[in-house]
Amino acid sequence: MTEIKRFKPRKGLGKAWIFMAAFGILIPFGLILFLTSGEPEFLIIGGIGFIFFILVLISAVSPGAYYTLGEEGLALKKGRSRRLIAFKEIKGLSILSEEQSKEALNRYLAPALQGEVNLDLKQWYKSNRAYGNFIRFCTIPVVQEVRTRGNRRNITGFKHHVPGQFVILKLFSGEEFLLSPEDPKGFFMGLSFKTTLSDTSPSSSYIPEGITSVSQKAGFKKFLRIYSIITFVILLVVVVVVICFPRSFKREENRKEQGFTPKEEKEVFLPG
Repeated sequence: MTEIKRFKPRKGLGKAWIFMAAFGILIPFGLILFLTSGEPEFLIIGGIGFIFFILVLISAVSPGAYYTLGEEGLALKKGRSRRLIAFKEIKGLSILSEEQSKEALNRYLAPALQGEVNLDLKQWYKSNRAYGNFIRFCTIPVVQEVRTRGNRRNITGFKHHVPGQFVILKLFSGEEFLLSPEDPKGFFMGLSFKTTLSDTSPSSSYIPEGITSVSQKAGFKKFLRIYSIITFVILLVVVVVVICFPRSFKREENRKEQGFTPKEEKEVFLPG
């Protein structure tokens, strides 16, 4: 029977404390407004701050997360995400420094940003999905920072705030995962005893799917312009109808009321 070895993930708030502080301020702010004014609506502000504070805290702390080497393979868990990877599916593993981790993250993020600024929804969706899958089992919060110059389309660079060493896991299917064990070297040695690692290069091998051609982008932008014009015209017609028709109807009702003259009532006396 194979011994099950569990590696504890590294945890930390990182830059997530900024968001926790921002949402946390809303809690006393809403309570103070409620106590001074007596308006129950202000409790909603505190409630929203409390909910998002807890969500960010849970995401940062990642309770119940683990990396386990067992008989069936490598088991990964973080939050509601679980994955059991057979040893034969594993192509490579490598320890990444903080700078190497940023390079790997940027390799995934670049196509997503490019798809966003080029209005290429297909590229944006696929790249964001790949990026989310890459950091799915990473227990250290990844905070993005995108730098632009002038026009939003001129992206000069982007980076991630990720402290410490990480491990990049590569599968034969092309999938990659950024992992954050407390003992990266022990995790590397433990997995290397279970399977042969053919790729130990400290970098990502991610290659984004084909970029949409220039003609396709131009066609999509043309479609967006036409769609925007049609939507604007429809909304304009709706506004005109709502504003003008009730007034016309009201004027007609006033005209009828002014032209209406009630008939004189005559008293009729019956004999007896």
